[in-house]
Amino acid sequence: ETNSTSNTTATTALTNSSSSSKIYVNRKLTAMETFLNSVGDHIVQNNTSTSRTTIIEELRNYRSLVNKYNTQNLPDTSSFLTFWKTYEFTLPYLFKLAQKFGCTPATSVPAESAFSIASFVYRKERSRLSAKNLEATVFLKVSIRTIYYIA
Repeated sequence: ETNSTSNTTATTALTNSSSSSKIYVNRKLTAMETFLNSVGDHIVQNNTSTSRTTIIEELRNYRSLVNKYNTQNLPDTSSFLTFWKTYEFTLPYLFKLAQKFGCTPATSVPAESAFSIASFVYRKERSRLSAKNLEATVFLKVSIRTIYYIA
């Protein structure tokens, strides 16, 4: 499979098993492919030592640092913690997000809260709400609460 440099399409080579010819098909990039194309492979250096790294620079640096970390260390269950302890000052914005979203809480309170929200959203008056729309609504309601909690 070969990805083009475009952010919207990728070219995929399909090989016919009965012959050696290849058929090239344009397809839309997945969200993950678009994200990986948007972040860089090289660490971005700031020109001044007083300015803080922007979130875009951190995303570019993150990909490079993860590749570097993975080549130097064997992956195990503590890799997540070790990586963020190593790079918490290099990637301060992403480190803050990793602290908040990197672990599963030990209590069932968030899950119970999500079910409570779901029962409120999917009440008798809204019984025509599809499962997909219910899922999206509950996700947004829980996420918005979490985002306001971070800020």
